[in-house]
Amino acid sequence: GAGKKQVLDPASGGLRSASEDGSPFKDRFVLIDISGLAHRAAKQQPVTVAREGVSVQQQQYVRRYLESVVGEGGRPVVVLDGKAYPPKAATRATRRADQAQARASAEEAEAKQDARKAASEWKKAAVPQEPFWHWLLEELIGMKVPFIYSPYEADAQLVALQQELGEQAVIWAASEDSDLVAFGGAEVIYNWDINARTYRRVRLLDDVLRQRPVGSKYSFLGWPYDRFLVFTILSGNDYFPNVRGLGIYKVYDAMAAATLPPHLVAPT
Repeated sequence: GAGKKQVLDPASGGLRSASEDGSPFKDRFVLIDISGLAHRAAKQQPVTVAREGVSVQQQQYVRRYLESVVGEGGRPVVVLDGKAYPPKAATRATRRADQAQARASAEEAEAKQDARKAASEWKKAAVPQEPFWHWLLEELIGMKVPFIYSPYEADAQLVALQQELGEQAVIWAASEDSDLVAFGGAEVIYNWDINARTYRRVRLLDDVLRQRPVGSKYSFLGWPYDRFLVFTILSGNDYFPNVRGLGIYKVYDAMAAATLPPHLVAPT
């Protein structure tokens, strides 16, 4: 839920430039949500990825981003998903079915010589597979980049590592659809562009709960973290169906109107 653009984009204050504001990675451990990067990379040579499990362009894409962190003076630490999280079983099943359907549609479009539709469907069908993960682990070992498997999904592990390392660590979320802020990530980097060297930065306690986001109807000023967490859960996530009739706007309006005891209100 916290990955919604309505929350993260205004809270970040817009794109920052590493050339003007300094690199967000320099002299820090960069905790990388590798799943998001892997899914973006899978769209490189998607036909090959879908049919063979890995492509050269897919590998090069990931390598370039890992090298960019090192080039910015950061120390990358890759965090991988562990066991499948049981509450997300329905979401995973739906995604697998969608991928299978996309592959079938791509094959059908190719048979009909509909190149445009085939290209679109192949991108939907291309996801990280075992050959890619095998290559990635060997690549990380060769680059001497440390990596860790989360017990389940990586988000909680990334935040736990950041809490352990403190200000010397920053999380890089390679996907906007991230629950890292909801999990309590103190500082998360989004939209890192290795060519333009631009990025978005969201700091939960400073940018979300301590000030009014610019250009947004959502202000979490004075909210305690627990209240923000409940907002992100009710406004939508992968673990249970949304409550019918409760979208992000209604959830926010209801929670913003609620009164908290003074001792629970976060200081401003």
